[in-house]
Order: sequence, then C-alpha cells, then structure tokens
Amino acid sequence: MAIVGFVETKFHFGAVNDEASADGQFTASLHHKFGPAGATVWSRPSVQGFSVNDDDGGVGLWISKFVDHDGSHPGPFSPGIFATKCTDVFFAMDARDCIATAVFTSHVFD
Repeated sequence: MAIVGFVETKFHFGAVNDEASADGQFTASLHHKFGPAGATVWSRPSVQGFSVNDDDGGVGLWISKFVDHDGSHPGPFSPGIFATKCTDVFFAMDARDCIATAVFTSHVFD
C-alpha cells in the first residue's frame, strides 16, 4: 500500500485572557472530506508551535469524529486514525491562554 496523495491544512487559533469562556478555553474544528466512495486514510493533527500568555496556557489536538462505510465513529481519537472507505475526518483543537499553529494531515493510500 502506497501513499498516493494527501490533504494538509494549516490552522492558526487561540484564546488569550478571554473572559467569554468560564475557563478561558475555546475549541475550533476543521473537516477533511473524501467524497462518497471514501478513501483509505491515515489522519493526524500536529502542533507546529504555540506561545502562551499565562502559566496555565496550552493547546490540545484530536480527531473528534470520522465517518466510514460502517457509519460515524465519535472520538476523541489521539494521536490519529487509520480508516478504509473513509468519507469524512473531523479535527478539533482547543486553546487555553495561548495562540497556536497546528497542521491537520490526511494521507491517502491506494
């Protein structure tokens, strides 16, 4: 089995001393879609860098859900997933008193 393609999305997100959330934490999500026939994929998020604004700052990454021929599989999945006939992968990122850059990668196999 060889890698024949990939989808990679860079994502920049953060929350710094924000009072709108009870714990200063915010979550964002991103979606990779592979079409109705699906694909064999290895998907994983990775942190590229972050800067904290407070000593409790941090970032978290995971796959929140993926969909394949067997249906929807809710996560969290960390560090990633390998799935056949996968149509959708949903990534999530939370930020607590930091600004972070992440890359969400899905390798496609033949």
